[in-house]
Amino acid sequence: MQLTRTSIYNAFGNKRQLFKRVIEYYQQSVLSEVFALVENANSFREGINDLLRAVIELHFREMP
Repeated sequence: MQLTRTSIYNAFGNKRQLFKRVIEYYQQSVLSEVFALVENANSFREGINDLLRAVIELHFREMP
C-alpha cells in the first residue's frame, strides 16, 4: 500500500484525529451490531448471552 506517515496525516490530520476516526468506525461497525443483539433478544439474559458469544467470536475468528 506504500503508506507513509505523511500520507496518513494528510488523509486524517493528526494522531488524535486518526484515533478518533478509528474509534468512531469501531463504534459504528462493531459495537452497534453487538449491542443490537441485546436490544433484539427475547430477554435480557438471552441478549447478554448472545452479546458474549458475539464478542468471543469476534476476537477469536481467524483473519483472512
